[in-house]
Amino acid sequence: MLGALSGIEVTLAQSATYKEFPELLSVTDQADNDAAVAAGKLFLFNDEGAVRLSTAINSLTTFTGDKTEDMSSILITESMDMIRADIASTFKSGYLAKYKNKYDNQVLFISAINAYFNELVTLNILDNAFANLAGVDVEAQRNAWLSVGKTEAATWTEAQVKNNSFKRNVFLSADIKILDAMENFKFSVSLQ
Repeated sequence: MLGALSGIEVTLAQSATYKEFPELLSVTDQADNDAAVAAGKLFLFNDEGAVRLSTAINSLTTFTGDKTEDMSSILITESMDMIRADIASTFKSGYLAKYKNKYDNQVLFISAINAYFNELVTLNILDNAFANLAGVDVEAQRNAWLSVGKTEAATWTEAQVKNNSFKRNVFLSADIKILDAMENFKFSVSLQ
């Protein structure tokens, strides 16, 4: 099963859900597929003469404010990991210690991130109907100044916060929408 997951296209263009395993003739089915999925189990099942992978999920079943149900999708978490690694790598190779920490230079990095997000839109990893933008995390940067006793930061405008970079720290955030695969289907028909 790990081989099947590692063989999914590098572009993250599709999910492993319902992937057929033609080398297998049959498997022992779960007593209740829906219950197994709800329990965070990844399993194979028999489907009309074929063996297929169930819903491509990980074991995450407890959801909180920062760990949502979307994060139980392998496709979503793989996309998140790729995005995180790519942005960290870009920062290390192109920006770390190479620029002074001021808003103008942060905008250079933010622009690179936003261009990357646009690439991910063309690859159907991010939703083209969503803004998918990075920017200065104004709240985090304001709180950093407040934490060192700079009380006037509480009344700074957003522009003032952005233009008052904090020491060697770059506080950024992004609002993106990662696309998951179509997997659940409901079709209602009204007859007249």
